[in-house]
Amino acid sequence: MQELIIPGFESQKISVQVASGFGSSKLFVNGQPAPPAPKRGQYVLRRNDGTETIAFFKAGFPDPAPMLVVGDQTIRLAEPLEWYQWLWAGFPLVLILLGGIIGGALGAGAATINAQIFRSQHQGVVKYLLSGLVSLIAITLWIFIVSLIRR
Repeated sequence: MQELIIPGFESQKISVQVASGFGSSKLFVNGQPAPPAPKRGQYVLRRNDGTETIAFFKAGFPDPAPMLVVGDQTIRLAEPLEWYQWLWAGFPLVLILLGGIIGGALGAGAATINAQIFRSQHQGVVKYLLSGLVSLIAITLWIFIVSLIRR
């Protein structure tokens, strides 16, 4: 779990458990799950002055690292990837140029998985090897699907 210091909520221990894989992130207040808001995926947080604020997780594409939005504040829960990590992770997107919608879907999926790999706890070289393997699988799968279609 990752503890957060959010202006206006200093007297509370707010923490998040960032989802791994395709699960959802969880928000905790003082060690307990945050109370849900009326809308799905939102939470109600009480500021130090007693006012209630809505909080929710927001994800971008293709970067799977969520951000926590609390009122008008957006808190990044992970550092952005470096340009060279994006270059390596995004390599499967070349399939968009080669393979139309099939290549685009496989490339986008592989790039998203690669970004998750770069955010994992693995050692540096292992991240590149795993990411390369995912890219290779996406390319191989694209070749296989295209060969089936062209028969």
